[in-house]
Amino acid sequence: MSIELDGREKVAQEYAIEWGARIRRQLNRNPQLADTLRAMVEDLNKASAGSIQGDNINMTANAASDGRVYQQGKGVQYNS
Repeated sequence: MSIELDGREKVAQEYAIEWGARIRRQLNRNPQLADTLRAMVEDLNKASAGSIQGDNINMTANAASDGRVYQQGKGVQYNS
């Protein structure tokens, strides 16, 4: 599990570096886009601020008439 997470973190870091370079190149070519990009980032931060609750996620599901429920998360899970 540790190796898998380390691999995912490495891929995420590589993507962040790649996309950071792409955005820098575009801003160098089109500096007028900086204000638009800044506004987009602010809007995304405002939109996601209300949905971020921290590290705890509670999932509830109900099944009826021999129905099945499948739920999946990632990371360390404690089932009670």
